[in-house]
Amino acid sequence: MGFGTISKGIRKASHYFPLLASIGPGRDPAVGPQEVMVDFNNSCNLHCLCCYNYSPLSPCRFEEEERLRHFDPDLFVRLLDDCASLGAVNINLAGYGEPLMHPQAGKLLREIGGRGLKASIVTNGTLLTRFTVVSELLSGATVSIQAGSEEIYRRMHPRDSEKNWRRVQEGLDLLHRAGIPITIAFVLCSENYRDVGAAVELAGRYGANLDIQPIRPFIRREEGKPDFDPAQETRLRLTESQLKELLENRKAINRLAAARKVSIYGLDDFLDLSASALSGDPEARIGDPAREFYTRFPCYTGWYFSRVLMDGTVTPCCQCVGRISLGNINHSSFADIWRSDAYRRFREQTLRVPLLDTEIWNLCQCHLCDSIMRNRLVHQHLRGQGKVGRLFRLLKPWLRRKR
Repeated sequence: MGFGTISKGIRKASHYFPLLASIGPGRDPAVGPQEVMVDFNNSCNLHCLCCYNYSPLSPCRFEEEERLRHFDPDLFVRLLDDCASLGAVNINLAGYGEPLMHPQAGKLLREIGGRGLKASIVTNGTLLTRFTVVSELLSGATVSIQAGSEEIYRRMHPRDSEKNWRRVQEGLDLLHRAGIPITIAFVLCSENYRDVGAAVELAGRYGANLDIQPIRPFIRREEGKPDFDPAQETRLRLTESQLKELLENRKAINRLAAARKVSIYGLDDFLDLSASALSGDPEARIGDPAREFYTRFPCYTGWYFSRVLMDGTVTPCCQCVGRISLGNINHSSFADIWRSDAYRRFREQTLRVPLLDTEIWNLCQCHLCDSIMRNRLVHQHLRGQGKVGRLFRLLKPWLRRKR
């Protein structure tokens, strides 16, 4: 093990262990969040079939004014200063468009690195090679491809240049050569469900993980309030026969992933729910994984994550967008919001078990939670399970006294 690896591990532990030690009723986080997701930019150079904002099938495509919006650079720098002062770890550039189309993307990436913060990105991958700063500063990248082969990629992007498949591969190659951890995002639908195996092969080629997400209904904006509109999504939803075909191929896909050393997230949960829906036997019904998880475990998101929307609104997780606002960095510093009574009340509620009995469950879209894996890991570490958990158990008394 080299010095760089040891040093990296020490830096990670110096944030994570104090964070764990501070979790509990009536306590505030000892440090800033591990991840601050920023809605960085609305404009995009692609028209993915499954995208709310740019799909040719979507009933709520962005108007011209919305497409041109991006996070204010001065406000972003102030946010970075606050995150650095809190001891936050990672700034994740995401949003409703392509982050690298922000007019000051390169400059602001350097601002992140200049404060000792890490930067990650959710990107379509076509613009990565235009920015030398990417290979220098990124600590991780989620690349939304929705395919594993050129044929299906073109099918998922019917309005876009045929050159983009090559650009995506060049971007993946850049990330891989720089040693940047990659996750390939794959929204599963009727147009690409037979390409999961090819996506596993693609992920294996670049040392990436594969994140499978089900297609969700497009959102129609009516009178300023988002609402689900399943009608336009019907074409992309898997049919019963397609679901059965995928269920039959599950073992082969998982064997291929094991052979290629690719971790697949989300596929088994999706297929288990699908099997439940197809089954006529009540005893065979599996149910909602989020509901089952939060019947037995708390949610720790309020300690390790925060999201800042383009207008400066701070919300505690992605499923709370438009439902819970904890403040706005145009009016208060992010540091003050992170330590505010509103954030404290959110953390108190999400520690309750079962979460289903709380206002949070009814207010937010917790049934669509994508943080179950992370919450499970935090829970295990708090209870001294695994190598990290056992080390934390030894250090916890000292960490509590230090506070």
